[in-house]
Amino acid sequence: MEKKTIGGFIAALRRANGITQQELADKLNVSNKAVSRWERDECAPDISLIPAIAEIFGVTCDELLRGERVITDVSEPEGEEQASRPSVRGDKQFRSMLRRRLNRYRNSSLISFGISVIGLIAAMIANLAFSEGLIALCIATAFIAVSEISQIGFLINTYITVDDDDDAYIDRIREANTKMVGGAVRTSFVNLVLLAFCLPLVTVIDGANFGLEFGSWLGIGGLFAGVALVASYVIYVFAVRRMLVDRGIIFMNDRESARISCNTRLLLKTLIGSGTVAVLLGVAIFVLNLIASNGWAARKEIFEKVEDFTAYMELQYDAWYENGSEYYYYSHEDGTIVSVSPDSDV
Repeated sequence: MEKKTIGGFIAALRRANGITQQELADKLNVSNKAVSRWERDECAPDISLIPAIAEIFGVTCDELLRGERVITDVSEPEGEEQASRPSVRGDKQFRSMLRRRLNRYRNSSLISFGISVIGLIAAMIANLAFSEGLIALCIATAFIAVSEISQIGFLINTYITVDDDDDAYIDRIREANTKMVGGAVRTSFVNLVLLAFCLPLVTVIDGANFGLEFGSWLGIGGLFAGVALVASYVIYVFAVRRMLVDRGIIFMNDRESARISCNTRLLLKTLIGSGTVAVLLGVAIFVLNLIASNGWAARKEIFEKVEDFTAYMELQYDAWYENGSEYYYYSHEDGTIVSVSPDSDV
């Protein structure tokens, strides 16, 4: 017959009520290590804590000291049905606790997102109304930093510590933690994109001193934001996510790992293909420009005397005037006048 102990009874009551060791420790103002030692029967709770523990779990002090409930109603069903009833109740309570935590975290994430949006609006006002690009970027950066710090704080506050003894709920706890970390990662993506969107305010010429027009900011900022989104996603897929998995911060089962590995390989092939095409296009454009500047497209006429240039202009003035954008003229130090096409590098 299994021996009834206080530690085993506390562990069963805690699981049935959907409470983690850390939450029970916080209610009793003790460490979670102390609760773990009680449940492993390495020691017993202090006698002064017995009434508090009994009140938390809705049992009597006598039942707690006995290590089991005292059944007074003989008509109560016995056997497997009775034994399974606390388990079902505890499972429902545990799921309810997880839902509350996830909902609380999602609401907190909206606060972080709102802070970032307010920062972007303030930056737009500073840039468009006061033409202060540098100040606008500083304002946006400050709000984004506050948003990111707040998001990390919300995650730490709601992240569920996995107890070694919680075998029945460990998978659900890991799943909930993974969802919360995923939400934090998405918020970080948004903050990086917003920060990149504001970078042209100081990287574009005179943007820091005179600000940018809305159209220019939207175009260049959109390009910066797109590059930041792609770069941050690639870094997350190939480095950050693996680190989070290795450290046990997020959890993936075998099916999810296989799916993510397949998507990662597909992304790698896409990046290699896109990079190869971009390099080939760059080389082609460079070669074509080189040919255009040094080959048949470069037309040049040299006039040794000003009189020859004047005579040429008198004969060719109409054609030059109609296509004036195609040629330009300048004088060397020796007085030679050269007519050169714009594609020439002379």
